[in-house]
Amino acid sequence: MITSSIMRRTFICILGMMCFVCLCEAQITTSHVAPKQTIEPIVPPFDSTRNFLFNDNVKSYIGQSLYVNGKSKLLRDSGYKNFRTEKEPSNKSDKWGEPAKSNPNNTKFEDLYGKCFVVRDVQPDSKQRDKWWFQLQNKDVPEEVVWFEYDGLYFPFITVSYFNYLKNTLVGKKYVLKYNVNENGVCETWVENKDFNTGESFVQKKEDRWECTEITIEDEFFSLVALIKNQRGNVAAVETGSLIPADGSHQCFEESIFNTLVNKYGAGNIDNVRQGKIRVGMPKALLLMSWGEPDKINRSSHGPDQWVYGYQYVYVQNGKITAWN
Repeated sequence: MITSSIMRRTFICILGMMCFVCLCEAQITTSHVAPKQTIEPIVPPFDSTRNFLFNDNVKSYIGQSLYVNGKSKLLRDSGYKNFRTEKEPSNKSDKWGEPAKSNPNNTKFEDLYGKCFVVRDVQPDSKQRDKWWFQLQNKDVPEEVVWFEYDGLYFPFITVSYFNYLKNTLVGKKYVLKYNVNENGVCETWVENKDFNTGESFVQKKEDRWECTEITIEDEFFSLVALIKNQRGNVAAVETGSLIPADGSHQCFEESIFNTLVNKYGAGNIDNVRQGKIRVGMPKALLLMSWGEPDKINRSSHGPDQWVYGYQYVYVQNGKITAWN
């Protein structure tokens, strides 16, 4: 009886130890590892003040509409280059569309001119760091998709948002042009004195005020131009950049700025600026408007600074011209 009791207690003790060992043994498990989070670089919004961009923010073209601009008659036979059927084709001559007349590796002019594409994707070239591939979708024919190889130089498009920026910024503004009087006493400006609409010559006057009426593409060389009209109805085409910035430091003044300058410096001083003239006593602000930024400035600690314009020197002290030669 005693032996049976001892055996029972011994069994219970051994069983307890076995359970304890089982409970203490480590449980092997598998845990899920979260994928590494990759932070995509922030793509800046498209800069609509420029028609084409470079590598730093070229991906901001995604979503933009690109209009294929025309070419002058002499260049049409060469067509358009860099349009491909696939991204980085194994055969670089694998162009998109029909071959151009004078260059079979390019796309025929008629296959692309005037079309508008939406940029659906922008991908870097796997072999050349300064090249990108644009995936373009025809706005009017969505099933028409083409790749364009962009090298930062050749860009046969006008970005629609840039066109709209020019239109919203320039149309409706009035300008006063710089001018000179030739040896015959005739007023001349940098605007061609041939009417854009009629082709007839007209006489310009220094009192003319020009209003930007339209942004368009002229159909001879297919340049993007601003049409400006004076109070007599004469129309001229000028480069859009000649009106930006329109503060007198380039080729013209915006009229409101012109009036402010006349009130501040006097009509005589501003008329000198319009003719590219300078004089002793003229403020350096007007020197900049008349001649622009100097090539360099030689600073002086005890006299006037020397502003260098090519082979001409202007001396400025206390904010005014003291001499020039």
